[in-house]
Amino acid sequence: EAEKREQAFEKEAEKREQVTRATIERIDKEAEKREQAFEKEAEKREQVTRATIERIDKEAEKREQAFEKEAEKREQAIQAALERSDRTFETLTARANELAKELGGIAQRTARSEGTLEALAAGEPRAGSKSTSAPDEPRTVAAQQVPGEPPAE
Repeated sequence: EAEKREQAFEKEAEKREQVTRATIERIDKEAEKREQAFEKEAEKREQVTRATIERIDKEAEKREQAFEKEAEKREQAIQAALERSDRTFETLTARANELAKELGGIAQRTARSEGTLEALAAGEPRAGSKSTSAPDEPRTVAAQQVPGEPPAE
């Protein structure tokens, strides 16, 4: 009878061992499925992340190109404005120089006229001219026309 019990015990132990092995196998298979599902989900998320990063990079590149294009346009506009300013400055400088020369000529003629008027007022004849009578002198001075000034009446 002890032998029967031992055999029953061994049989029961073997049965439990088989159930335990089957349970372990089932748990291992389940764990492997979960791990595969986790890896598959991780791969999907990684792909989505890569696609998002790629999209963001492309958008950033487009924005950078648009920014550079706008900066180039502004630089060209500034350069054109500077060139126009330089040309205007050169034109105005040339005109100012012309006016300064013209003013210098007017100043010389005015000085000569003033000298002539002073000489006439003092009763001296004009340099290089013959003597005139007193009544003719004012007419002679008034008859002179200074270039750039309206004719005297």
